[in-house]
Amino acid sequence: MVAELTQTDTYRAYAALLTELMPFFDAADPNGIVALNKFRFSEPSRQKLIKVFGHDHPLHLKGTRKKNGDAELVFSMDAWHDDVLEVSELTGKAEFGRKVRQKSLVVKVPFVRSNDRLGSGVEFSQLQYAENVHKGSLGLWLGLNRFTMGRLHVRHGPSNTDWEIGDTSFRLETKPHGNRVDVAFESAIDSVRWPSDGLGRIHLAARVADLDGKLLATYVAGQRRVQTSDLAQSALAAVIQQSNNAMLRAMFRQGLTIDISDLSVQYHGMTAHMDGRIAWPPGLDLSAPEQMLTQMALRFNVSLPMAMVDMYIRNIVGTQLRAAAQPGQVISPQQLDKAAKEQLASMLATGLNNGLLTVENNTLLSTIEFKSSQLFLNGHVLPTGNANP
Repeated sequence: MVAELTQTDTYRAYAALLTELMPFFDAADPNGIVALNKFRFSEPSRQKLIKVFGHDHPLHLKGTRKKNGDAELVFSMDAWHDDVLEVSELTGKAEFGRKVRQKSLVVKVPFVRSNDRLGSGVEFSQLQYAENVHKGSLGLWLGLNRFTMGRLHVRHGPSNTDWEIGDTSFRLETKPHGNRVDVAFESAIDSVRWPSDGLGRIHLAARVADLDGKLLATYVAGQRRVQTSDLAQSALAAVIQQSNNAMLRAMFRQGLTIDISDLSVQYHGMTAHMDGRIAWPPGLDLSAPEQMLTQMALRFNVSLPMAMVDMYIRNIVGTQLRAAAQPGQVISPQQLDKAAKEQLASMLATGLNNGLLTVENNTLLSTIEFKSSQLFLNGHVLPTGNANP
């Protein structure tokens, strides 16, 4: 699907637009921003825009100088559609500092829709991207980036089934200390709904600390050059993959730690929660994949409401009973209730008696650890031949 997208006229038009405008945004120079009032695309880019929009001026730019020397850029892009895709008007505003290379940016797109002849389609609504960043001594844009989406609605026409993902947000913050950089990531989804069931809030907050700032700056600059190049899709994918692999190898050679302060999911008003850390020591060689497992250190604290555990056991037991039933045999609620209670009691007895689990305030608690190629629950080694987290 991604390969097909990169071969479309629409993709080529947007790539051309970014290639020619990105240097102005990266420089964050107020003089250059004001000069955008007279900006004209190159002839090859103009031809790409004409193919999609029917003219070569779908993007509208207005740069103004403020009294304090800063600059403001207000921009918009025309709505358009074809037989498959419809995109509403894009609007945005950016501000650029005079003394410090800094910028703030907000871009809004009310909706993006795709449809097919069978009535299936996808609709993204209330898309917004915002950033408030400054350019550090390493050449990296540091600060806060945030993306939000009001709703993602997936329709499947023939079966008349819908999926819906509610308010969604992604937040990325980078902070420098000397030549090192900390990266904090947070993602939240308000709800997920499908025809038979759904989930409540899903939340992830994680942090990667003490990254090599020079290494990260080189990687970001390389990605930017490649993504705004005229490479064919196959060559583009290969170069990006090589760059990603090189970055991962360098990160693992220096040691990598991921702190997860919250990973939680709500289901029928109940919340399952986990927090912890995953770490690899310096010197890891990715050409030996087994090192990813043998040298990994993992520790997570897990809490599950007992009502959620009971619901899970009932689903598992119900599936097992129906699979073992004779043709035409009906599993009664009483049978399911009895079997589920027995299964839950057996699981709890084994876990509690062996110290693998604890129960407090109707909540199942445990600590999961993986170290020295062994898996532990509440500090007890699991009796397995090959531990695998």
